[in-house]
Amino acid sequence: MVKKISGNNRLKNVRNYSLDKNSGEYDDDISVLKKLIQEEPEVSPIIIYEILKDYIRFTPDGKIMFKSAAKSLMSRDKVLLVLIAKKALNLLKMAEEEGMTPIEIATILNAKGGSVRAILSQLKKKGFVYSPRRGVWKINWNKIDEIREELGVESRGTMEAK
Repeated sequence: MVKKISGNNRLKNVRNYSLDKNSGEYDDDISVLKKLIQEEPEVSPIIIYEILKDYIRFTPDGKIMFKSAAKSLMSRDKVLLVLIAKKALNLLKMAEEEGMTPIEIATILNAKGGSVRAILSQLKKKGFVYSPRRGVWKINWNKIDEIREELGVESRGTMEAK
């Protein structure tokens, strides 16, 4: 039995009904929930390179550094670049994780954590970033084409599904 909530979603309006496996509408197997899982798309390193090449470089020990061309960029764009750069370091096996905290981002930008948090909040509203767990932020790779457009970067790379 599965409980279906009707009406205004109050508990007093919950009623029971049976699942009909033959109808295809419902399935009592947990595997039906797996249909809701969407894995992050695999991002082409070419796309990442094309976005970063004019603005970011890495030190041999994996530190993210801005090139002089990045001076004219808005802070929002720099935050996006830092998060994309962290993914590049992760792909290069120079970083264990691709997510970053606002303080880590602020340190690279030489900015205040509060300013970075405000920018991350704006980027989240656009769907460009998300927080997989408290205090850690990542690029939403499903929005990479929009992010490239926002940054003014054209790309010949392609997204590949996992």
